[in-house]
Amino acid sequence: MGLLPNKVAGLLPGRAPDPSRHQHSTAGCLETKLRRDVTRKAIGPLPVEELPEADLLAAIRALTVREENPKVARVALSRMVQDRGEPIRSFAARLRGQAEVCRFLKKCSGCDIISNQGEERVADQLCIGLADAEIQEDLLKHTNQEMTVEETIRFVEVRAAGKRSAVTPSPRPPQQTSSTTARRP
Repeated sequence: MGLLPNKVAGLLPGRAPDPSRHQHSTAGCLETKLRRDVTRKAIGPLPVEELPEADLLAAIRALTVREENPKVARVALSRMVQDRGEPIRSFAARLRGQAEVCRFLKKCSGCDIISNQGEERVADQLCIGLADAEIQEDLLKHTNQEMTVEETIRFVEVRAAGKRSAVTPSPRPPQQTSSTTARRP
């Protein structure tokens, strides 16, 4: 073990990493410009290398993560449509990602419980943004108008698979010709 540098030795199984080294390595990974900005942001008696990791990460996050306006995100969500050939699960994943930014959280005035209404909005937009008008019509005609996102996805997948199999002709066995024609002598 004497041949290994201390940084590597702390990463080997059975050896606990030194927490002070971890802090220094996080600060050591900062690019020069970000290090300068973090130093300006974290005004205090400690240099960047000695900041507690939580404070260092909070300063980095404050400088690098830009909050998005939920109203702008909701408009973007309402305009999302399925691309031609895009699987419904991929479209749903894009919608879910956008819905996270929208912050569809609602606090019940009676019981103070916070509910996330994003899944309901995603289910609605799945229907609105479907690329296939026939499947969209089938979905709108369906008796269960309170389908979850997963139920909607399965419904669309089944209909799309049915359409594909109806369009693609299955190979038929060759028809046998009848040998009922009489032979002439």
